[in-house]
Amino acid sequence: MIKRIDIRTSIILLCTLLLGSIASAQTSEIAYNEMWKDPSMLNSLLGSYGYNGDLEPKVPQEETMLFREILDLSQVDPKLALQTLEPQVKNNSSAPLYFFLAMLQVQQDLMDNAIRNLRISVEKWPNYLRANQRLGIFLATTGEFEEAIPFLTKTIELGGPDNMTYGLLGLCFLNLEKNISAEAAYSQAFVFDPKNEDWKRGLAQSLMSQQKYTEAIALLEEMLMAKPEDDKLLALQANAYISTNQYSRAGANYEIIDRIGKSTTSTLIQLGDLYMEENVPDLALKAYLSALEKESEININASIRTAKILADRGALDESATYIAKVNQRVGNKIEDDDKLTLLKLESRIAIGKGDQDKAMGILEQIVERDPLDGDALIMLAQSYSGKQEYARATLFFERARKVADHEVEALRGQAQMLVRQRKYAEAVPLLERAQNLEPRDYVGRYLQQVRLIRDAQRY
Repeated sequence: MIKRIDIRTSIILLCTLLLGSIASAQTSEIAYNEMWKDPSMLNSLLGSYGYNGDLEPKVPQEETMLFREILDLSQVDPKLALQTLEPQVKNNSSAPLYFFLAMLQVQQDLMDNAIRNLRISVEKWPNYLRANQRLGIFLATTGEFEEAIPFLTKTIELGGPDNMTYGLLGLCFLNLEKNISAEAAYSQAFVFDPKNEDWKRGLAQSLMSQQKYTEAIALLEEMLMAKPEDDKLLALQANAYISTNQYSRAGANYEIIDRIGKSTTSTLIQLGDLYMEENVPDLALKAYLSALEKESEININASIRTAKILADRGALDESATYIAKVNQRVGNKIEDDDKLTLLKLESRIAIGKGDQDKAMGILEQIVERDPLDGDALIMLAQSYSGKQEYARATLFFERARKVADHEVEALRGQAQMLVRQRKYAEAVPLLERAQNLEPRDYVGRYLQQVRLIRDAQRY
């Protein structure tokens, strides 16, 4: 029931990172060219500000003038700056130059090229902190989760941990279903940014994936206090409630989702299922019908499942109402197999409600559509037997005996009908064949009793 988390990190967050300050996800908007106006970016690129010989490779003397020229140009015309730099980057260019090129490419939304050049930068200087960090971030936010992990962990090893690095590491682990690691990473992200909603959602997902439902419920409750009408949080908490058999609370969450106008087909079906668990079929039907209304095109398999749930739990009137609505929606646009399934269900409902004539009429439709439908043939035979129309019942039992996988059931049913008619001698060979094909202890005992009665009749 728990879906894998979506990638919610926006390009705004990436821009914030490139500025060198790990700001909140609430940052309104930062233009790409702003990062090149930051003095710390300029100075660190040139190796004169906070330079660390192990983590930040110094720009070679022969590239310093090029750096200054491109940096100045990027503040005026970033696109021209990229066009000017690209042809000057050679195989023997430095790691910082490849890093610089990658940042300009990101600025022009050339992410694939940027990732490729960041890889080269890291190959040239494996302990290049910012190159590892940016490469890990870009890979994570483009869905390359497994590839991103080594670069994000390398960033942490190099002493550059922050909320984004840990948070995206958690995202990667979560999508790779490494939930214990995801929990640990998200927990570390909180140390740096305890208010970040993305990390809280990720942590809740990782907790639920480990079946730590109580912890997940508590965390989601805290989040819902701040955002009581967040439909995704409500649905996630409802899943946790369901997993701990707290059906009423889960249903309350789905009702809130519906009340605020954010219900979906799946949340309404889930609500209906919960009402069935609570044995409130009228409210379940309401939710199921609302789910149907939301569908532009009926999912017939899901609809059949719903109709069966209602019928199996004894909600025969509700199931009949639901099937009628499905038939109204699908009309003639339904596969034969699905139509037959619905017809069988309708016949079961009619039998359950004591409407034998309606049930038989539906079953006649089924065998007309599919003469080899063993289930329908046996149900028809039993119905005619119940009305003491034994000749018709015998006809359908014998037809069912010729259908693969239905012979044994038909033999037993026909034998029981013969016993009710006191035709014990005719019933015995049918029961014997059924036992030879599929032995059952209870049938064996029944056969023994029928034989005794038959033998007694002879004398």
